[in-house]
Amino acid sequence: MFRTVLWPTMLGLVCLLGLAGGCAKGALWRLGYLSPQARQQWAEEEKLAKTWPTMRDEMSGWVEQANAGSSADQQRVAKRLGELIETDRRMLVRLHATSLLGKLPSSAAWSSVAIAARDSDADIRVAACRVYSAMDTEDAIIPLGQLLAQDSSPDVQIAAARALGEFKSDRSARALGSAIESDQP
Repeated sequence: MFRTVLWPTMLGLVCLLGLAGGCAKGALWRLGYLSPQARQQWAEEEKLAKTWPTMRDEMSGWVEQANAGSSADQQRVAKRLGELIETDRRMLVRLHATSLLGKLPSSAAWSSVAIAARDSDADIRVAACRVYSAMDTEDAIIPLGQLLAQDSSPDVQIAAARALGEFKSDRSARALGSAIESDQP
């Protein structure tokens, strides 16, 4: 009985690992870190440019160090993340940089979140809405209201409306009220 259950399970696992063999290849590419070939390929790619896992860990480290440091450190890191949002072509890097801004104080991250809110990609603007909603200042209501009223992407509009709903104030209610009057459902 044990052999009849174990053998098909092991065979299935071997097949799955075979599908996950490449860096971003196969049906289960997220399991690529289990493959020695994928690890070797990543090491070779790392010689040419920083890979996503390296960038993710590096950016997260910047924020941790900045939060343990001074407000000047936080400003410097927020500016660096804003530069990545503006210049890096990799979507995951830009999304992570935007979400990390939410872990910095609002005063440090403000201008970089504004950069993300103007990004050409709707996913980055949605992430900016989430960061605005997490900020501890009602000044975020203004850019959220603008995104809600002016953005062409329904996803961004929905994210802005949800973010505005986090603020319990007359200003946020007025911004949401203008959206209710809109022709866009």
